[in-house]
Amino acid sequence: MAVLALAAAAGCKKSSTGPEPQPDVYSIVQNGTVAATATIGTDVAISFLVRRTPSGGTAVAANGQTVTLTVTAGGGSVAGSNSTAVTTGTDGTAGTAWRLGSVVGAQTIRASIAGGAHVDVTMTGTAPPATQLTLTTVPSSTPVSGTPFPQQPVVQLKDATGANAAQAGVVVTASIESGGGTLGGTVTATTNASGAAAFTDLSVVGPNGNRVLRFAATPATAMLTVSSGLLALTQPVVTQLAVMTQPSAALVSGSALAQQPVVQLRAGTALNVFTAGVAVTASIESGGGTLGGTVTVATDANGTATFTNLTITGAAGARVLRFAATPAAAALFVLSGSIQVTLPPQLAITTAPPAAPNHQIPFFSQPVIQLLDGNGAAASLAGVPVTVTIASGAGALGVPAASPGAGIPISHVAALTVNTNASGQAAFTDLLIAGSGNHTLKFSAPGYADVTTAPLAVNGSPVILAPANATQVVVPSSAAGVQTYFQFTSPVGTNDFRASLFGGSGTRHLYMRRGAYPTATAFDCRSSADSPVQVCNISANQEGQWFGAIDAVTAQQQGILIPLAYGPACAAQALTVNQLVNGQLNTALDCRVPAGTTRDRYQFTLATPQAIAVTHTTNNFIYISVKEPVFTRLFFTITSTSGTSTAVLTGAGTYDLEVVDNTAAQGAGQVYSIAVVPASPNLAICAGIFGQNGANAQLMLAGSDCAGTTAGTRSDRIFSGLGAGQTMTVTMSSTAFDPVLKLFTGQVLGAVGTPLATDDNGGGGTSARLVYTNTGNLTDITIEAGTTGAGGTGLYTLTIAVSQAALNAPPAFAPSTFWSRIETSGAGTFRPRVSAGGKSPLLK
Repeated sequence: MAVLALAAAAGCKKSSTGPEPQPDVYSIVQNGTVAATATIGTDVAISFLVRRTPSGGTAVAANGQTVTLTVTAGGGSVAGSNSTAVTTGTDGTAGTAWRLGSVVGAQTIRASIAGGAHVDVTMTGTAPPATQLTLTTVPSSTPVSGTPFPQQPVVQLKDATGANAAQAGVVVTASIESGGGTLGGTVTATTNASGAAAFTDLSVVGPNGNRVLRFAATPATAMLTVSSGLLALTQPVVTQLAVMTQPSAALVSGSALAQQPVVQLRAGTALNVFTAGVAVTASIESGGGTLGGTVTVATDANGTATFTNLTITGAAGARVLRFAATPAAAALFVLSGSIQVTLPPQLAITTAPPAAPNHQIPFFSQPVIQLLDGNGAAASLAGVPVTVTIASGAGALGVPAASPGAGIPISHVAALTVNTNASGQAAFTDLLIAGSGNHTLKFSAPGYADVTTAPLAVNGSPVILAPANATQVVVPSSAAGVQTYFQFTSPVGTNDFRASLFGGSGTRHLYMRRGAYPTATAFDCRSSADSPVQVCNISANQEGQWFGAIDAVTAQQQGILIPLAYGPACAAQALTVNQLVNGQLNTALDCRVPAGTTRDRYQFTLATPQAIAVTHTTNNFIYISVKEPVFTRLFFTITSTSGTSTAVLTGAGTYDLEVVDNTAAQGAGQVYSIAVVPASPNLAICAGIFGQNGANAQLMLAGSDCAGTTAGTRSDRIFSGLGAGQTMTVTMSSTAFDPVLKLFTGQVLGAVGTPLATDDNGGGGTSARLVYTNTGNLTDITIEAGTTGAGGTGLYTLTIAVSQAALNAPPAFAPSTFWSRIETSGAGTFRPRVSAGGKSPLLK
């Protein structure tokens, strides 16, 4: 309590008898206490106490004293004025209501009494509580999505009277009350000393439509709010596209992206544009392939195009997608990140079945299936089951029975399964189709994409050749890749079995298999020289049913097939060149192949190419044939008593010689003597010799030889033959004379006609070289080896070479006919015919 005491001398007079008395002292203090703070503009009750202290006495309440109250700070009032006077009562107190002024902060009132004593009372005026918010500045009514309002809102605190509540530091928060979207910018503002909160960068992001904003604050214990009017939100211009969700970084070709792309319309780099109905089209920008699924999607209300089922099909490798749209006048696009496409684990046909297989005959090329990984590379995984089924066609898929073939029952299997090997390959064996017409096969494996063959045109009526033992059959001409099939039963006791293929032209391979038709991978014998001539020599398991396939590697003309199955009675005896052998044919003991003929078999070997002949004597007609084991004959002759066969130029190698009874049922009465002898280099006759293709023979031109076509000269005659389209090259060289070569049609023995071709020095130096192509049909050819001048004799070297070309097969053999064809083998070996006056041959 503030106290101020003053001495009072009211009514004092000097005493004439003693010291003057002292005046009373008055003091004033605050009576009681007031709150330290009060709301500005409110009344605060205040009271003061006045005391009188006589000289030397005790202070007592001063009644009736005037106390002047004056507001000295804060702008308040007492009794409606800046100052007023109140009188103390008997208790010495005087009070009134002090109305605080409008100043927030310190406010002061002074109480004073006569004599100058006074006391000051100070308290803090506080602002009145805010009871409402108002928008003194409203936000722009037509804002653009994502763009700060051109007119930013200002919010004011108000008290209950509607007056501004000057309250600083109150946080006002803005939000979207209705219409949805996102409120951008700084969403809070703090009131200043006047109670106003000014926002600076508010914006609304969202689709077109009306919005209402809400502003909220808690200046005391209660939350105050105020709402804006309707704001009609519009959209900015779209300037670019953005991939908000990238497609999967990897997928398997043909499958859907696990993470589908989402594309957003944008204004600038970061501002989404909420425009619906804009078509966004996806395509493959790089990497190739096919984009599947729904490739065009319209944006939704958020300006977002969400793809749902895009797929990529194509080779393994990286892809980039392109997303394009035309939201306004300008075409926009954006590219995706890289997508690595892999292939699904799949099957590949590395060896396909033949395009035209035969009914009930195993495919010659059996299918081989390879596992592939996602990059299309071979997957080396063993033990994966691969199953084959018929995908289309009415036939049945099967494997051959123990004895397959036309008319032989087959076991049919609905689906065959083969496990892959360590290389990831499943190799099928003996698959076949029973049926006709087009079929396709499907191969399947768990976890791998199926693979299907091209259509297979099944031949429902295949021709199966069935040659008898030691009997020829004609192999028909065929295009490359076509197989001709045959069957042959080797008799019980067979210990020497072979099948020979010769004649015609082109390259064809021979396959043999016991008990089942051979395929390119399943056989007991394969002969695969680069030639039309093939032989299969079977050294084990000769007996039983054999099946063969003749595979046309290139287009091939007709040929000859002869199977030979010999038992112990047909064993070949050794024959030495220039050694006479005596023999006897015995129907009961000797070889009877082919049926009905009795024969003895011999074998001899020539170390070098040379001309040979066969000498013989006999007590009856016999056939003699000399042949390479692969082929039917090299030359032959027939005689009733004795004689020597026409000489033949032969190459080095092993040959078979057979002596055959010409008369059926001779019993043991046919005796003979036979020898293979080298022919003299000096032919000394005009009968001619037979030339072998590739032979490089040294001969002698003598004065006793045939007269040449040039007067005074001598010549040798060499017989050969040319098929249609074949080219013959003959060279002749000598150090003894100047050679000349001439070709004539037919077998020219005596007088000659006009030559087909002639050459003197075409081989270089004095050597002759003659090249001739036969443009007509198969024909006999005579080579005249002579000299350019009279009297020329001596040794010379002759070489004959014939190119492979189309060549008709010989006609079917009949004992009464003459053999009149030339056959080729290996590198084109010539096969002779019997000259005029010769005997009919015996074919084997």
